[in-house]
Amino acid sequence: MSKYVAVALCLASLNAQGGIYIVDANGGSAANFTDIQAAVLAVPDHSTLVVQPGSYAPVDIAAKGITILCAPKVVVPSPGPFLTIRNTQPQQAVTVAGLRGSGASGLLMQSAQGPVTHDGIGHSTCPR
Repeated sequence: MSKYVAVALCLASLNAQGGIYIVDANGGSAANFTDIQAAVLAVPDHSTLVVQPGSYAPVDIAAKGITILCAPKVVVPSPGPFLTIRNTQPQQAVTVAGLRGSGASGLLMQSAQGPVTHDGIGHSTCPR
């Protein structure tokens, strides 16, 4: 987990607007949130979420630049998309690492104009 925290600290230092927030489904003492989606909705643009191992609900990122760094064993049991990225502007970058779904569907992007990176696979734009 220290690798993810180190990366998160570097990313946060590059952008003073956002911050680093811990998501832990088990509600650990350092946790700011127990659900990824609740964190995505609550944190400011350009924030970084460091997600502890656990089972989480599907994530819908709408009109926000955000980084989500997941520890091993983070899973989203969902028959539909486990990650949706939509309606981002060109300056709103989305980076997601380590988030895994257990269903047949995966990543869904709709009108994502900003850069999107999911586990090292980058997309510069998305069809509208």
